[in-house]
Amino acid sequence: MRLFFEIYVLPIFIINFFFLLTPAKYGPDPANVPSGFMCAWRELSYNYSNTLRPDVADLVYDALDLDHYCNGSIPRPQPASLSTLYPLIDEAAFVKGTPQFYVDVVNGHDSYPGTADKPVQTIEQALSLSRKVAGAKQILLKAGTFYLTNPLQLDTQDSFLTITNFPGDEVWLSGATPVSKDITWAPVHSVDKTQPSNSNTGSTIWVADVSSLGIKDLVLALRVNGQRAWPARYPNANPETDIFPIGYLPSNKTDWLPPKIAPKPNPATEVVVASPNRTWDSQFNQYLGGIGGTCAVYDPPFSYWCTSNFSVGCGGCFTWNIPGGLNFSKSLGKKPPQLSNVEDIVLGAWRFAHWANWQFLLEEYYPENTTFVFGKGGFQGIHAHTPSLSLSLSLCTCVCVSSLFSYM
Repeated sequence: MRLFFEIYVLPIFIINFFFLLTPAKYGPDPANVPSGFMCAWRELSYNYSNTLRPDVADLVYDALDLDHYCNGSIPRPQPASLSTLYPLIDEAAFVKGTPQFYVDVVNGHDSYPGTADKPVQTIEQALSLSRKVAGAKQILLKAGTFYLTNPLQLDTQDSFLTITNFPGDEVWLSGATPVSKDITWAPVHSVDKTQPSNSNTGSTIWVADVSSLGIKDLVLALRVNGQRAWPARYPNANPETDIFPIGYLPSNKTDWLPPKIAPKPNPATEVVVASPNRTWDSQFNQYLGGIGGTCAVYDPPFSYWCTSNFSVGCGGCFTWNIPGGLNFSKSLGKKPPQLSNVEDIVLGAWRFAHWANWQFLLEEYYPENTTFVFGKGGFQGIHAHTPSLSLSLSLCTCVCVSSLFSYM
């Protein structure tokens, strides 16, 4: 099993998730809502957020637009004055004499008793030791990153247990699998001579065998030195910083292949929840869903949009309008991508307005005319006949295509 990580991202067609970083636009606000309420609920959210993440109070303040809705009555906090994410423990908050178990991921060992001078190395071992003590107890974590292979399972025997950082220490709990330094990376020769290459090897893609790490599934996320890395995509773009239309290609009305699903009759098994309902709303006033039928392309095969009689005015959000594929030879306007196989490749598409999207697995790809045949996938809201779609291979109606981190 080998993990591929692309240093300079090539136009490999497999999808990523897209995050558009655009200035927030508020409103239009509901009619006849007192201005005092518009401020009050935001203030409530702001105050609660500060109990969880006092270190980002300034960001929450801006996100809630408190200055606007509260007319400056709530001052914006200054970043330099904010509490840190890792405040010192208030020793007075703990009962004197409470049993303590220390965990040090760097210098500890699970054969130790878990004392301050002989800490254990894992939280799981500290939890096991703490269960031998009744009543209140504490597990104190020394600085470092604790990698958890499984969730911590807490039950009644863990009542009155506190798990916290040692005073002043920065502690992270992570569900990731670290790629150790002894893993060997080797260059893979680039197939695209137009892309920047490693000056020593001429390669833009590096591969490593990670079977020794026990990873069996597809790698859906990767961080390098703490920074998010993103899958290869076409057109290339950084999902953290690049804003539409960077990284997207427009599509035309004639690019989309006919749907695979027959529109009528809709054989989906319908689920209707008559009560409670939203009788005050002219649309979407009760919970509906369809199982199977036109939802057969989904996993699981269920969606609101697979019912036969959903609310009017949704803009033609019919699952049977989902196209069967995409012939992109005209819109692409350049040499088609060369794909050795379509396994794990995902195409994503959405409207320019970005309120509805598609994602598809690919069944087949024909490079001679840049035709993608869709497999499972699709979502509400985008019409096969709509000309104003854009693609990014990740495929966006803006279309984009990008690759998942994958094994071989």
